[in-house]
Amino acid sequence: MKKILIQKSQSQLFNDVVTSLKNRFDLVQLTEDMMGEGLAEAKGSIEGIIIFGPSEQSLRVCKLARNERFANPSVPIAIVGDMSTIHPMPFGCERFDSASIHLIDQYLDNPTAIRSLIVEDDAAILEVATMALSRYMDVDAASDGNQACSRLESSIYDLVVLDVMLPGISSEKVFELILTTSPETAIVVVTAFDTEKIESLFTLKGAAAYIQKPFLSNAIFRQQCMDAILSHWADNDAARLQQTKVAAERAREEHAMRMSRYL
Repeated sequence: MKKILIQKSQSQLFNDVVTSLKNRFDLVQLTEDMMGEGLAEAKGSIEGIIIFGPSEQSLRVCKLARNERFANPSVPIAIVGDMSTIHPMPFGCERFDSASIHLIDQYLDNPTAIRSLIVEDDAAILEVATMALSRYMDVDAASDGNQACSRLESSIYDLVVLDVMLPGISSEKVFELILTTSPETAIVVVTAFDTEKIESLFTLKGAAAYIQKPFLSNAIFRQQCMDAILSHWADNDAARLQQTKVAAERAREEHAMRMSRYL
């Protein structure tokens, strides 16, 4: 049976989940403060995670699970209960409530689909990068800027690995296309040139990471890409949270102005 790490909770939903899943999965029940330690001790054997009432501590477990030293980065993570604006939905997680709790077993049976596009004109490097990422991700490839733009116009990706020197449409234009049409996509820029000029050209505009070729190892390259996705999503969540706060403050000010007319 699949081993599922589940956070103990006083919620009635916890009892409902345990009752519905105990015959299908090997449930490892731990308190919130032991979840991270349990994940580390399991050494990659955890095939699903269930969290109740997200907190800073439990959300760190989500991030830990995306590191292949502790788990499969595509492990399904179910969050049960309401998500507050303080804790936005982490990358690759799914929320369940009382109305959808019956679907949680189907979700745990399927790994999280992480979609990536590798844009690289060097066939050997493209093969290495594809091999590295395909272990945990669905990978598409493009050997020039034209193919990359075509892919980007027809699909949405969690990650784009973008070489600096491309035939056809330039990497700068591909980069701008991603920023314009798919800001939720994390961009990892790779190049054989170790220059501050090239790095600043992309990172200052919104690249999630900058990696020099050749890659140190498949595992390191893969984790750098996964870290870039998590970092990008965390930045986006922070930006959305700030936008929500600004919008709420503006709404309060407008309401106060309208009310002042009647005072």
